[in-house]
Amino acid sequence: ASQSCRFLRGAGAGALVGAVPLAALLVLRAVSTAVYKRFPTTDHLVEAGASLPPCCDLIRAR
Repeated sequence: ASQSCRFLRGAGAGALVGAVPLAALLVLRAVSTAVYKRFPTTDHLVEAGASLPPCCDLIRAR
């Protein structure tokens, strides 16, 4: 497994608490032009504090 996957698995419940709002933000980004304009790339999610770089690496890889 990659280093970022180990990071997410090792965080346990904390990863879930952080992943749910991020998942909601990604869905909103897909359906709302206003949200997409605010967060056009995953780098913008990191800058805003909505995600961590290892999580964004996983998002980019898919």
